[in-house]
Amino acid sequence: MLKEIIAQEISRGGPITFARYMELCLYHPRYGYYMAPQPRRGKGGDYYTSPTVSPLFGQMVARQLFQMGRWIGGEFQVVEVGGGEGYLAEDILGYLREREPGFYRRLIYLSVEVNPFMVALQRDRLKGFEGKVSWPRWEELEGIRGCILSNELLDSLPVHRVRAERGLKEIYVGLKDGEFFELLGEPSEEVEEYFRWLGLLPPEGCEAEAGLSALRWLKEAAERLSEGFIVIIDYGHRAETLLSELYPRGTLLAYRGHRTHTDFYSEPGLDDLTAHVNFTAIIRKAEELGLRVLGLTTQGRFLQALGIFEGLEGEGKLRERLQAKRLILPGGMGDTFKVLVLSKGTEAVELQGLR
Repeated sequence: MLKEIIAQEISRGGPITFARYMELCLYHPRYGYYMAPQPRRGKGGDYYTSPTVSPLFGQMVARQLFQMGRWIGGEFQVVEVGGGEGYLAEDILGYLREREPGFYRRLIYLSVEVNPFMVALQRDRLKGFEGKVSWPRWEELEGIRGCILSNELLDSLPVHRVRAERGLKEIYVGLKDGEFFELLGEPSEEVEEYFRWLGLLPPEGCEAEAGLSALRWLKEAAERLSEGFIVIIDYGHRAETLLSELYPRGTLLAYRGHRTHTDFYSEPGLDDLTAHVNFTAIIRKAEELGLRVLGLTTQGRFLQALGIFEGLEGEGKLRERLQAKRLILPGGMGDTFKVLVLSKGTEAVELQGLR
């Protein structure tokens, strides 16, 4: 059904940008991948996220939030954007209620989730924290004091795709004989300006992504934050790595059943489509928005600095130790995932997770 909807849009107006195609595949109100009524993450889904690997991840994030609370007096708001089934919220709230009851009492948890089915799952999962959690719309938030938290959000926002072929060309999605196909055209003004601003192009013959939606999200987050922090946890690299011959076809991948593929067009809405985050672009935009860049590190270093192995000695903790290793080891989640921490209205603070 989604394929027909996209085909009709192309038939009416001509080829569309890949960003528009990706937006429909992921966020169409009825047929989009992220709008489905069933969970997509974990063992029975299409991919793992750190909170589905182990509650230790959320517990370490909670430790970092507790330290942030020292610089923000009064009510401390945690705004998690794109929390899915609510695993991360559950682990953060459970840890703070048990270990840091004073901070827990002044904490307010705001979960921003566009999928109504996931909101229902969250309400059920978090019913033990009644009075602590609410579910506002992103557009309703302003004057946030605390921390805006995103875990694997930016990689799921739509991206434009380009190819360096005797200049910069944009990849569009067309329709022929009922099937989608890619065609090259002149880049939109916004995409062209993005690469001028970045000051870097992919090598000749190589493809890359332009994460304009991620930059727009960051601008909105900066505007909504009055005082506090923005924590972005996602997989990605700096621009010089992404726009190199290491990624001749870019980083876009489709996920289904814990396997990746590059057939983006045969079954739209049934695959997760993701691209690596360009952290150079995110940091540069943050600085332009007046945010302070406190640090960029790997997930492995972040979790180890927060003490993920503390208390995991002994035979009875083998499972937890193995989970912790999966979260931090290089070659997987430990170094592919990065943690970027930004601040607004605070002094330059030294955070434990960035040591």
